[in-house]
Amino acid sequence: GFYASANRMLKAPENEGRRGVLIFGDLDNLKQINDTFGHDDGDYAIVAAAGFIKSGLRSSDVVGRIGGDEFAAFAICDDKDTISKLPSRIKNIAKLHNLKSNKPYNVTISVGLYELICSPELSVQQFMDKADNALYEDKKNKNRDIMKKK
Repeated sequence: GFYASANRMLKAPENEGRRGVLIFGDLDNLKQINDTFGHDDGDYAIVAAAGFIKSGLRSSDVVGRIGGDEFAAFAICDDKDTISKLPSRIKNIAKLHNLKSNKPYNVTISVGLYELICSPELSVQQFMDKADNALYEDKKNKNRDIMKKK
């Protein structure tokens, strides 16, 4: 569903020549959450991570789960400044969630994005590796300690 919806946006005549952004999100430390707190908490973390991305974007943007703990989003956004702030916006939503959550661990997410110019000749799949590379760079900086500080 994600690919079909994102490609419709990418190829839409009204979006031709506009800036699009492909966003990759990956829940950090899912295995550690599952192993320490159980799979119900792992499911909780997956749902929370999806919520971070959805809350950081508009309702008109496309967000989908593309793998176990991986998410993708596609948005049309002509403002480069807004695009550059998307990863920090999503991560700030996660921080707020963790401050309010009564869970003993933090749910964090790594984010990568890739900007492109919309065209009917393109497909989102062509750019997945570019967004994934940006995600991988962000993953290098993730906090490996999931526990909240007391």
